[in-house]
Parts: sequence; C-alpha cells; structure tokens
Amino acid sequence: MGKALPEIEAIARALSAAEKVYPIIDRIPNVDIASDGNMLPELKGKIEFKNLSFAYPTRPTVQILKDFNLTVEPGQKVAIVGLSGSGKSTAIHLLQRFYDPASGEVLLDDHNVQNLHLGWLRQQLGVVAQEADLFTGTVADNIRIGSIDASDEEIEAAAILANAHEFIMKFPQGYDTWLDEGGAKLSGGQRQRIAIARALVRKPKILLLDEATSALDTRSERAVQQALDTACAGRSVIMVAHRLTTVRNADKIVVMQEGEVVETGTHDELKQAKGRYWKMLQAQNLANDDNTDTDLCKSDEGQEKSQVDMIKKKVDDCTEENNGGEAGGEDMVEEECMVKPSLSLKERFPMFAALRLNRPEYPYLFIGLLMAIAVGIIEPLFALVYSEMFEIFKHILRPKKMQARANELALGMLFLGAMRMIATFFQRTFLGIAGEKLTKRVRGMLFKTILQQEIAWFDQ
Repeated sequence: MGKALPEIEAIARALSAAEKVYPIIDRIPNVDIASDGNMLPELKGKIEFKNLSFAYPTRPTVQILKDFNLTVEPGQKVAIVGLSGSGKSTAIHLLQRFYDPASGEVLLDDHNVQNLHLGWLRQQLGVVAQEADLFTGTVADNIRIGSIDASDEEIEAAAILANAHEFIMKFPQGYDTWLDEGGAKLSGGQRQRIAIARALVRKPKILLLDEATSALDTRSERAVQQALDTACAGRSVIMVAHRLTTVRNADKIVVMQEGEVVETGTHDELKQAKGRYWKMLQAQNLANDDNTDTDLCKSDEGQEKSQVDMIKKKVDDCTEENNGGEAGGEDMVEEECMVKPSLSLKERFPMFAALRLNRPEYPYLFIGLLMAIAVGIIEPLFALVYSEMFEIFKHILRPKKMQARANELALGMLFLGAMRMIATFFQRTFLGIAGEKLTKRVRGMLFKTILQQEIAWFDQ
C-alpha cells in the first residue's frame, strides 16, 4: 500500500489528460479517409476549380481564396505563381482534400472530389513537396512508400524516370544502401529526385509540384528540373512555383494575388502584356534574359560525387583513451597512509575473518555468487534485446517480417524475465541462508564470550 499510494497522482494526471484526448479520438472529421465514395473506372486527368472560396479553420476571418477558377485539361502543365500568401498551395491542398472549400467545387473528370473515395483519390495523385521527407531505411524502401506493392523493377523504372538511377547505382549497395532519417548524407538534389521517384512509382495520372525546387541551390535545381520535365510527360500537372525560371515551359501560367487570379497565359503572352507577371520577372532579374536557366550550373555531378564518396567512406570511431591525470596523494601525511603494525591480520581485514567464520556455508555462498553473476548478465542482455525492438521498424513495409521479428524479441524478453526471476530467487535464498547461519554463529560466539568473562568485567 505504501508503494501504491504515490501512483495515485499519476492516475489522476492520466485521467486529466484523457479528458482532452478522448474527444479528439472520438471526433468524426469532416474529411474522413474511411468514408465510402465513388472510384472512377478510368481517370483522364481533367481538373477544374469552380468559384472556390476558402479560409483556414484557424483563421476564419482571413479569406485565402476568393472566387477562384481554374481548369487543367488532361495532359496539360499549369503553373501557379504569385507572392507568398496569395493562395497558391491552398489550391493543391483542396484537390488533395486536406480541407473542403467553404463554397464552390473541385472537380476531377467532372466529378466533385467530395463524392470520390478519398483513399482512391489520393492514390491517383503524385505529390512532390518543397522539402523531401526521407525516412530511415534503404533507398528502395523510401521509394516504395509511394506504392507499397511496387516491385524492384518498378522502383528502378521510377528512379530512371526521376533521373535518380545513375547516382543511386554509385552507392555502395545501390538501392539497398541504408539512409539515415532525413537522408542527411545526400545532397538536396538527390533527396528531391528520390522524392520524385517515390511520387512516380504509383504511376499517377496527376502530378502536383509544390515549389519542388525552391529549397535547392542552383547546382541542384537544373538536375531536378530535368527530372520534373521528364516526369510531367503525359500527365496533368499543377505546378506551384516561386522561381519563374521553372515555369517557362508551362502550357498555362496563372498569376495569383490575394486569393484571386489576376493573369492567365503562356510565358510569352504574359511577358508581352507587361502586367503582374512582368513585374515578377523584373524582381527576379529575368525580364530581359530568356536563357537564364542556361546560366545555372551545367551539372551537379561534382556535388553528387562528393556525396557518394561520403556514403562510401567508412567512418572509424577512434577513441583515444585519456591516460592523463596526476597521481594524487603525494602530500599525504605518512601516518594516514601507513597501517599500524600493532593491528593483526584479522583486524586489518575483517571481511576475511567473516568469510572464515562462514566456511561451513561456502557451498551456499558459491551458488549465491553464481546466481548474482547471472542476474548481472541478464540486465545488459535485456537492454540489448530491448534496443532491437526499435530496429524492427525498418521492416515497416514488410508487415509479416516485422511481426515475426517482434514475436521473437517478445519471447526473448519473456525468457530473460523468467531467468531473472529464477536467478534472483536462488541468489537471495542461498545468500540468505548463509547470512542467517553466520549471524547465528556470531551471536553464539558472542554469548559464549560474555559468559566466559570474570565477575569484575560485569561490574564494569
């Protein structure tokens, strides 16, 4: 009871937290991925935004889109440009149904996306965001996230299409090369091309590019842009861009300002109109230079080579033992260091005297010592097995293998726990017996010694 009472406070904190958590768990979202909906037998890729108005739930008074209209024909590449906060990315979010519009419709092949099966809808969309999110695992596993059932051949085909196959094959183990979380050893261009391959492996009819090159330097932008140009072939593409060098080849460019479409046309048409798009070109020093993209770095091969070499290199963790430190105690007083010669061996080492008294119980002590060693060994073994539990998450794309490995580790923990219980029981039992017998013997010797004293000793 004494140990249980302090835990009541933890229970009270848990109840308080649950009061906030359970309403969130029980809440039925407006956009529910588990809801039923239609699945089109054949998707052509026509996208239409009709009279859209939208404000984010966290800022209901700020209108992000105002009577937004846009049509993307099948196989057409449309670029959306504008200043930050003009609603460019919001249109892509509404197509993915992260939110539903306050008014208006988002149509896919003339079907309202709210009437389509959400899981099926998102399966038809390939998305490449500004920052490529790579996870701990192999290169192949990161690409396979786009389509769990993708074969090795399909993964390689997607990488070739994304202009990533060449640098992947330079890695020590190719597609089986292990990546740290975030792909820290890769360049920005390499990470982005792997993300493009991940988007293409599901063979989407529609490709959404949300400022896919804005986070890259000029060394990487050209290679990624070439990959995007190849990936866009034969697909409906909506491209949100900040750098206007990436939108020149678009079939249609839409200029947005404060949630409204202010200009629409091709690069040449908008440039000649000398309107909002022209001003943006001037701001980026592109108004009089149609070949700016040729001024970018011809290739990022040098950077890729350095990144590949970094992955190939084996890092040797060399730890130099610090043997420094001066011997202390030189100024100690001799009297404190020296053992008085008058002390006997028993007085100087009382533990050995106790062990001699415990000689009849040596078998008990020996077994107890072995059990203590076993308990000490089990502790780090359990930590080792426990750490292996975190490694099973690298098999998250192979559920059966992940479950089998989890079962093995769980049985290992159960076995170590049972061994710990048995070893602890015998350790405490045998050492307890030896201790009790020693205590009884010492008390008997003490009582015998007291009885052997002279009467004068008792008077003192």
